[in-house]
Amino acid sequence: PAKAAAGTTVSELRGTTKPFTSLQGVVARNMNESLKVPEFRVTMSMETDKFDALYKRLKPHGVTMTALLAKAVGAALASHPVMFAACTPDGNGITYNERINVALAVAMPDGGLITPVLKDAD
Repeated sequence: PAKAAAGTTVSELRGTTKPFTSLQGVVARNMNESLKVPEFRVTMSMETDKFDALYKRLKPHGVTMTALLAKAVGAALASHPVMFAACTPDGNGITYNERINVALAVAMPDGGLITPVLKDAD
């Protein structure tokens, strides 16, 4: 979380409202907008020995674990098009997206959050 302004105590902040910075406002609007998207979770155990070995081979070439995982997500989505589809606004159909884009949440030093999108991640 962002720190209070110098000289401001926690008790001084209680019960007050401070306007967002521009970045905080954009993040808040996008997070509220994201609530319109259905959310689901799947949990499973899996063997990652081959994935770990691939990462060890690619790491010396500057490939990060984040990049490798994003690519794996894109490749997995390519095999399951319903996972990156959307219901039509009238709720009577499903629209399959032409492209697979993967967004990543990245914390900023000032307490903000950005979500760069990796386009065509498959």
